Amino acid sequence: MPLKRRFLCYMQRTLYLSGIASLYGSLSRGDGSAAILMYHSVVDESLEGFVDPDNSVKVEQFRKQMAYLKKRCNVISLEALLHAIENKTPLPKRTVVLTFDDGYRDNLTHAAPILKEYDLPATIFVCTGYIERQESQWIDDVYSIFSFRTRHQLNLSGETFDLTTKDGMDSGYNLAKKLLMDSDYAGRSALFEALGEQLEPDIPNRPRLTLNWDEVRRLRSLYPLIEVGLHTRDHTNLTGLDKANAEAELLQCQKDFEASTGSRARFLSYPYGLHNMDVQRVSKNCGLKAALAVYPVDLVTHHSNPWALPRVTAMPSLIDLKVWMSGAFPALSIKLFGRAYG
Repeated sequence: MPLKRRFLCYMQRTLYLSGIASLYGSLSRGDGSAAILMYHSVVDESLEGFVDPDNSVKVEQFRKQMAYLKKRCNVISLEALLHAIENKTPLPKRTVVLTFDDGYRDNLTHAAPILKEYDLPATIFVCTGYIERQESQWIDDVYSIFSFRTRHQLNLSGETFDLTTKDGMDSGYNLAKKLLMDSDYAGRSALFEALGEQLEPDIPNRPRLTLNWDEVRRLRSLYPLIEVGLHTRDHTNLTGLDKANAEAELLQCQKDFEASTGSRARFLSYPYGLHNMDVQRVSKNCGLKAALAVYPVDLVTHHSNPWALPRVTAMPSLIDLKVWMSGAFPALSIKLFGRAYG
């Protein structure tokens, strides 16, 4: 985490621990807003080495967060939130919607039972191509390649990185992630081949991290409060495609989903949260009801665009979650520090 961000987190936590944030939240009238939290993997100790830490919370961290949300917040479904937006229905303070991106298998094995225990609704967004091919998310594949590498020099985009140093490791890893994020599926495959040839990773007993279709069907059957939506077929940046290819990506994703579950998905999560007006129009044409983006500090209000609903990335820290849910976020942070994130 950058120093500037760490300092802001420290100040926000201080506001919460001092009671100032909670007091501000209790005195504010509330604006009928809601926070949509974005999770990815809920990982246990045995698989931590295979999942990028930036994309995961540990099982016990998740349990503590859900216990807190159940006790202190108003957790509703995505469908209920959309109904409130459409009908201008007032939302109670600390209203929260839970979402999970990428379709991790641990969403079924770990997250879903905890959600059921606390009677909390959620929406899980899956990449149908990853399910079909039974591949891990690319972010976890590149994490494993770097973590289990046996060689420590990387040449990428004309730059050479010494991975035995922290600076070299951080710079090389971040560049690899950027290149992968900017690539389509074929481009990612070629880049993975190049990374593997250079770093020669020795990955022991690579686990299956992605849901399969039987598990998706089981998830829908055993956990009626959990809805499954779309996250495209190949986790492709839709804004990097022309309109025709973006539409083809989403239509095929919806077709995959319907063929495997017997019903059409209603909601979409944009990969990386990226979208534009063309992508929004294409999403509407694919029979969806709403789509979710990512904005670090934005809350959902009655004025929010249902085709670009903002989400906040759920961090592992329980105290950060309490800061966000205090009723003071992001307004108090912006008033005092001029910003709420970054």
